[in-house]
Order: sequence, then C-alpha cells, then structure tokens
Amino acid sequence: GVMGPTLLFHLGAGDGGLQAFGERYADSFNRWWDDLGRPYLDQETIDRLTRDDPGRPERQIGVVDGAGGSATFTGPECFDWAGGRAGPGYAAQGNLLAGAAVVEALADTFEGTEGPLVERLLASLQGGDDAGGDRRGRQSAAVIVRKTDGGCGGGTDILVDLRNKAKADGLWN
Repeated sequence: GVMGPTLLFHLGAGDGGLQAFGERYADSFNRWWDDLGRPYLDQETIDRLTRDDPGRPERQIGVVDGAGGSATFTGPECFDWAGGRAGPGYAAQGNLLAGAAVVEALADTFEGTEGPLVERLLASLQGGDDAGGDRRGRQSAAVIVRKTDGGCGGGTDILVDLRNKAKADGLWN
C-alpha cells in the first residue's frame, strides 16, 4: 500500500476528495466514492465509511468537501508513527513517518502558504519532508491537480501532474 506523508486538499467547487491507504481494501474504497456526492464530508462521513470496514484498524482515510470541510482518521494498527490533521480545505495524514512533526509541518505549511493550489501543495510536501518525512527515507511524491477542461487544449481535466520517484537531492529535482 501507499505509506508516508500524504496530503489531500479540496479538488474544486462541487467536488470532494478522498485518500485512503491500504489498496488491498479496494472493495471498500470503491464503495466510498458514492459518498463524494454528498454536500458535506466530515467526521460523521468517516465514521459511517469505516463502521463495517474489516480493515478499519489498519485504515487511514482523509476526506475534504467542496466547501472546505474535512476530517481524518487513523486506525490503531497503522504503522508507527501514524496520524493526521484536518483543517479548512485539507486533510493531512501519514504513517511510517519520522513523527508527529511531519503532519504538523504539512498542515502548517499549507495554512501559511499563499498562491495557487499546486504551489501550496508542493510547499507542504517539502515542509513535511524537511520535518523528517517517511522514516524509511524519501520514497516518492506526486501532485495531481484537476480542473474541468484545464489540461492541454481543454482535452483533459488534468491541469498539473507531477510524479517523482525517490530522489536524494530533493523532492522535485
């Protein structure tokens, strides 16, 4: 599964976002997408999604709605250090982290950075990396930003797609 620090931010007006670790639970993950049509995603949403989930103890999930509401959940059996923080328009969470400072740096940097969403995301990922990042060392990073017809020639909704495997000399070099 995906591990390390992750940020999930508001995807656009009327859209919701969901990030969950543990791809071996694909059936649960696919079922959860139905909730993204709800106007508000919050702690109640996470409670409902995980209530009957057999993978709940190992689950980590963050939700963000189009109005900026958010929530995060970390199961008790996620790999240490694991946790999350939610705030206006974002949910930041991770496991196998160097410590709580990583998630705090993700969130604090996002809240303290101005400018386009992608710049705030990149700054936040760098902040989390600078705070210790993944305790196994740098793994990988990705930022995907969607905007209706925002891609090349309006033929796609992918406005920004940055993916990077682990690099010793910086996240985006």
